[in-house]
Amino acid sequence: PILWHVPKTGGTTVQDIAGACHGKVIACEIGVKYGHSKDTKLKILQLQRQSYVNVDTTTLDGLIRAKRLRLVRTKSMVDLIVSP
Repeated sequence: PILWHVPKTGGTTVQDIAGACHGKVIACEIGVKYGHSKDTKLKILQLQRQSYVNVDTTTLDGLIRAKRLRLVRTKSMVDLIVSP
């Protein structure tokens, strides 16, 4: 599923519930923290007690990188894609 995150509409809460409460793997800007934007392969990271894929789906450059790394074709890796 894709979450279209419109600011101030509860999107962050949905991400927190999906990740922390339901253990879902999320693709959003958090996945590229700590230098992971330079990773050459997709991987799941444990950050802030939640699971994230090492891509940023909130920027055009990040979406291009996610496409190049075949994020969508790796269906089992990500449960929720967040993009504004």
